[in-house]
Amino acid sequence: MTFSEQPLRDQAVPPSWHSRFAFFDAYGPPADPPAREAMKHLSFGQRIRLTFNPLAFFFGPIYFAVKGMWRKGLMLFGLTVVFNALLLALNVPSSFDMAIACGVGALYATTANYAWYLHVRNDNRSWNIFEGMTRSKAE
Repeated sequence: MTFSEQPLRDQAVPPSWHSRFAFFDAYGPPADPPAREAMKHLSFGQRIRLTFNPLAFFFGPIYFAVKGMWRKGLMLFGLTVVFNALLLALNVPSSFDMAIACGVGALYATTANYAWYLHVRNDNRSWNIFEGMTRSKAE
């Protein structure tokens, strides 16, 4: 049975998210070994769809707030403000602004999908933005 054939328990999830939720149900967090192994067998487009959220990339904390994950959005926004203040204090050249902005957007985009999965499936209201994004200790 492939991950897209797994039964979906939550009917409130939009159809475009069914395959993502089924994958996370079957293999766990994206950084865990079973999920990493399963991702090796997916196409490039499927891997990107599971691990990158373009709306979160462009809208950042607004996306998190609209999805109901305001705690994580607020934490990410706070980290962004601290990071930008540090860069300003270090007098980083403005020519690096676009690269830095893309990096911050990528942080939002790569944490959004699994964060929303936890929010919907487990009623997760944690402030931890990296939950499930790091390898578990029991490897």
